[in-house]
Amino acid sequence: MSSPRSAQSKEQRMVSRSFLYPLLVFLFMVTTFPGLYSFWISLTDMQIRTSGSGRFIGLSNYLEILSPGSLFLNSLGKTALFVVIALPLQFILGYAVAKIFALAGHLRGTAFLRTVYLLPVMITPLSVGLFWSYLLNPLLGLVNYILSIFHLPPQTWLATPGQALAALIGIYLWQWTPFVAMLVLAGLLGISKEIYESSEVDGAHWWNRVLQIDLPLLKKVLSVAVILSVVQIIQTFDLVLATTNGGPGTSTMVSGFAVYRDAFKYFQTGKGAAESIVIMALTVILSQIFAKYVLKED
Repeated sequence: MSSPRSAQSKEQRMVSRSFLYPLLVFLFMVTTFPGLYSFWISLTDMQIRTSGSGRFIGLSNYLEILSPGSLFLNSLGKTALFVVIALPLQFILGYAVAKIFALAGHLRGTAFLRTVYLLPVMITPLSVGLFWSYLLNPLLGLVNYILSIFHLPPQTWLATPGQALAALIGIYLWQWTPFVAMLVLAGLLGISKEIYESSEVDGAHWWNRVLQIDLPLLKKVLSVAVILSVVQIIQTFDLVLATTNGGPGTSTMVSGFAVYRDAFKYFQTGKGAAESIVIMALTVILSQIFAKYVLKED
């Protein structure tokens, strides 16, 4: 005969499961099932506008997109270049801004300035792209007007391959550097002032405080910010759509826009699904490597 305590424990487990199972079903429907379905589509020749498509073709889509010289491999290279250039600049600028806000925290109006500085993050990338495409317009844009004031020649910012990628990186930094700055600021405000005071007594220079205090204590915050920023760059397509449309040529054809182009512009759904699966796999692998070797406990 079971005791009242064991009966009560069994009843509690049943109640807990009654709440857990619907959640598991929901998570399966919104995460696992779409992923598995996308993988299945990637193994077919599905095209939205072509009747009779959707035949199983195995790994043909993967062999096509990963073949040497393919547009998708080129887009991965562009994305890697984007990450290599944008990420260090984003974190250097973000740390500098966060440090300024941390030091000026006692001044009136600092909280308001933080809010204003964070506004670009709250705007959709598509709106940001449209906004900057007007500012960088070679004929009517504000940027070229400012250059003319200093008697400098106008630039075709979004129509020249090198300048287009640089402009895209600059727009990304304008929108997403505040995100990193606020994360770093939260970490800086959590560092005890006594640590800085002790370093000042020891005569440590500012760069010693950065290298020996800030960076070690902000390691976890910076690591999370790196992962989120890399994922954001990899998924970028709406910013490209609103500014360069992947051009001129393929100079700004990043991986996220390549998926959009094949899946929704040329309606090659199977090919686009294969590209998205490759991007997802690379993102997971990079995140796991980063978490294993950077986020591990010292």
